[in-house]
Amino acid sequence: MELVEGGDLSEPIKRRRLVPETELRVWLRCLFVGLEHLHLSGVTHRDIKPENLLWDATANVAKITDFGVAGFFPDALGGDFMQSTQGSFVFFAPEMCRKMGGAGYSARAADLWACGVSLFMWLYHVPPYDADSIPDLLEKISSHEILYPADERSSPELLTLLHGLLERTPKLRLRCRELRRDAFLTEGGSDPLDASLIESDRIASASKADLVNAIKRVKLQLRAKDQELDE
Repeated sequence: MELVEGGDLSEPIKRRRLVPETELRVWLRCLFVGLEHLHLSGVTHRDIKPENLLWDATANVAKITDFGVAGFFPDALGGDFMQSTQGSFVFFAPEMCRKMGGAGYSARAADLWACGVSLFMWLYHVPPYDADSIPDLLEKISSHEILYPADERSSPELLTLLHGLLERTPKLRLRCRELRRDAFLTEGGSDPLDASLIESDRIASASKADLVNAIKRVKLQLRAKDQELDE
């Protein structure tokens, strides 16, 4: 496996560091290009959060990691609805917290909500929702509007992106293809978002079977580690 030595992107939150917008733009561009690649390949990450984004200081890119709870869409081109929930509760989308009567939720839209929560935490160092218990937290996420802190530091373009990712209605939430035209990410269109960000010449393609087997291996490793801790 590739060694990425720059740590993960939760450190600025823990240190309450004010991250410049130029730095945030690099992180987000890498995140969205990577997530778009996953979604087009029929994969949902289901645990997008700052801890699962590694910083490669040599290449100056952020890389998505930890696919232990990732899943596949039934249909890579459309049917991305899932019924089971995985991941970290703080990053759950509202639709994941509600009883949907078996209708499920859009995995793509849920991944993008988690991107919005990550951006919120990079800006304000706290999650958009907090509670003393998991049931209370899920209730807040499912039914309460987000209370945004007063923010005179962030640009209007960045705040528009934040609100678009944290749109409570999944069908109105920003999608990867719309992010390619986002004013903040592209600096008003002067710096288009393109696939060169992920250094495609260094990335080998993997079949769906390879990805399935990789996820199975990770799950087995985690299960073995849990058994060691129990012993």
